Amino acid sequence: MTKIIRQNNGGNIYFGTVKNQKIIVKESRANILTFVNLKSEELRENEFFMSELLNSADFLQPIEKFSAWINHYYVYKFIDGQTLREFQSKFSLFDNLTENKLVIFSKIIKQLIEILGEAHHKMVILDDIHPDNFLIDKAYKIHFIDLESAHKFNELEKVTAKTKGFYLKIWSKLTETEKDLRKVGQLILFLIGQLNVFNQQERSLEETIILAAKIFERFEVETNISDLLIYLFTGSSTKKALEISKKLYFYKSDIFLHISKEYLEEPKNLVTFIKENKFEHLGLNGLTGYLWKLSIFRKKID
Repeated sequence: MTKIIRQNNGGNIYFGTVKNQKIIVKESRANILTFVNLKSEELRENEFFMSELLNSADFLQPIEKFSAWINHYYVYKFIDGQTLREFQSKFSLFDNLTENKLVIFSKIIKQLIEILGEAHHKMVILDDIHPDNFLIDKAYKIHFIDLESAHKFNELEKVTAKTKGFYLKIWSKLTETEKDLRKVGQLILFLIGQLNVFNQQERSLEETIILAAKIFERFEVETNISDLLIYLFTGSSTKKALEISKKLYFYKSDIFLHISKEYLEEPKNLVTFIKENKFEHLGLNGLTGYLWKLSIFRKKID
């Protein structure tokens, strides 16, 4: 082990190498209680068990576990990436929006649903779904990396992670599957522009979905993402959510791509183009609308 990735009273997380393979080691210190009144070693042991059960590159991939003195250590393959929270802060979907950004965003959303579908197919509830528990690598591949709260389907036990901003009290009586779906919906709202809804917030989920649709419309992106969000917040079938996500689309309209460069080099030429094409529906004689569009896409043109 060469460095500490994260420090915690219940046990640190280390980075290291074994036979040229990069690894992470999760430490479990004896008799340390967590915020859910479970011992740290119980959570670490559960995580290792769940990673073996899932047995997929979409999740933590276990290598081995061992003990040293009274502590326990769990070894996993290293995943080189950043959390979705870190990614979102740099990605900023609507800052200099491009078709490539929309392709990446669509890919991320579909992967989130696929990961959830894979877990549920294997009868595993992920539970603690929020942006810090997902890593995204340079190829935009998503991995779920915290399985401590994951558990097999058990509607009697109803263990629920209640991460602020990704869980609402009104969901307390829902099934575990429905809660997972709702949390993924919150995560997608977060990725759109930190639109996830908090408890006691005036803006409702319904209003937030409408707001998200209007933002895409404002940037002239045609999308059916509302269909997916509505189902995630009302539906109960992960299989159905997968079907909807496969039909997800984003179409970006950028009229400037179809305007000859000669019209954009001089303002008077742009006015001539507007008059010739009679785009009155875009604003005052078309000019207001085109100047508005120019302010949005100026970075792309430059």
